[in-house]
Amino acid sequence: MARALTPVTAEEFEEAEALGGVVERVGGLRYRFENLAVGPAIVETSDERAGHRIAAPLAFAIGAGVRDRSFAAIQGAFLWFAPLEVVTVFERGVPVGRRSALAPGHMISPGSRFETPITPDCLGCHTDASLPRPFPANLVPDADVFEPRGLSCGACHADAETHADWQERDLAGEEPEGVDPLQRDLSRIEALSICASCHLQGDARIPLDGGGLGRRSPGGDLLERHAVFVAADSNRGVGFVSQVERLVLSRCFLGSDRLTCETCHDPHRALQEPGERERTRGACERCHPRGRGPSTDCPRSSPSQARDRDCVDCHMPETEVFDIADVRVHDHFIRARPEPASDPTGDPRPRILEAPDGRWRRFVWPGEEEPPGMDDPGLWMAALAQARIGDAAFARLEAGMGPISRRIPIVQHLAGVLLDEWGRPREAESHYRAALALDPDLSESAINLGLLLGKTGRRSEGIAILDRVLEAHPYAVGALRNRATLRLEEGDLAGFGADLELAFSLQPREELARALATLSERAGKIREARSWEQRADAIAVR
Repeated sequence: MARALTPVTAEEFEEAEALGGVVERVGGLRYRFENLAVGPAIVETSDERAGHRIAAPLAFAIGAGVRDRSFAAIQGAFLWFAPLEVVTVFERGVPVGRRSALAPGHMISPGSRFETPITPDCLGCHTDASLPRPFPANLVPDADVFEPRGLSCGACHADAETHADWQERDLAGEEPEGVDPLQRDLSRIEALSICASCHLQGDARIPLDGGGLGRRSPGGDLLERHAVFVAADSNRGVGFVSQVERLVLSRCFLGSDRLTCETCHDPHRALQEPGERERTRGACERCHPRGRGPSTDCPRSSPSQARDRDCVDCHMPETEVFDIADVRVHDHFIRARPEPASDPTGDPRPRILEAPDGRWRRFVWPGEEEPPGMDDPGLWMAALAQARIGDAAFARLEAGMGPISRRIPIVQHLAGVLLDEWGRPREAESHYRAALALDPDLSESAINLGLLLGKTGRRSEGIAILDRVLEAHPYAVGALRNRATLRLEEGDLAGFGADLELAFSLQPREELARALATLSERAGKIREARSWEQRADAIAVR
């Protein structure tokens, strides 16, 4: 876990650079690692456009590198998921090398280039460093504020400063309040919740307390803070971090009141450490000792196989995951005779969702009380909207909101987005305003509301809202683009051009350069128009 997010070292990058590039199957975009004057970078070229070349420096590496290693790339003023990653190649469960591969999102959506933002919510499972909450959320963090590092003790135990303060008081002979947070006894659900904060994947997760989706301070029941939605059919696939979701389906879990992740795993040690695999596999014998029960003579292994196989190999077999190509993990649904998960889509490519059709259930701890707002249609609407299953989300929205969902800012915002898309501006405006009343800093709602007001004939009011967003968040490209649109409709060509130029400087996009070329040409600035066309051509791949 300590290696879940790190700087890109020279040694690591030299190995990655030697792996060579990868070509997308659609569009002919080619990506490779390259060491440039600015440091390690991802370089994009095109097999279809000679001379096309875009370089994006790497900010840091994501993942411990046991199965794969991803990267955060910088383009403009923002962090984006790099299109290229490094995958470990296994043979018979043993790593035998590495190769470069397209990142999962780029295999799912070829041509997405540098368009998937990396935000604090994305990084919450990879670091517990103090992350700024900028807007936009993928703004490159200031090096003086954020130093890339993985998870520390405080990620699972408590705020390290609280622990240090408690110990200092105790050693000084004072009477510290309460107990040392690192020595606090946890209930089974509290212990599972710490692991589930990152290892309960689900297809959607909605914060019930109005906070973000990233890592929270440990303690308490995760399901009191998040509504988690998983596939209703447990045979739809196995996700890369679906361990808790799968574990609680097992008879081993259901028949015990003490089985947690730590029963088998020591979170302070990596499975690659000597003896750790044997210790982890040996956990089965605590409940299934040799000499008693089926483990005495497993009918699925010959004597020669038994020397190389163990309980995990047969009852928690390695399986391909649906969301990352060429990566296998152990299925934590422990069964006497496991069956391979099926893929109802029939598509061999990775996919983001376990159940893309939205056939989900709300995750609950077996044997425990249901989490709050179990059937709240607003929570279901928000989850489906978050997963971009629009028709189903809209159907839930028509059913109204429950007492919990109507108090959550992001739920009100997503309702506004849906109604905006469905051409119901007055209702959309009501939900955007409700979101802002609950959270005045929810800039996404203010940006959408500003444009909506302009589209309904209240351009001055819309521009004023966008002015306030940009005053607080000068890098808000969405606000700049929306204000440019309204200024153009007002006939303010100078303001329109100024907003687009600033937006382009922050986030270079072909469509912005084309619009500025057209504006320059209409103003008779032919040389300037050609310059913008050249910049657009440098970005374009078709």
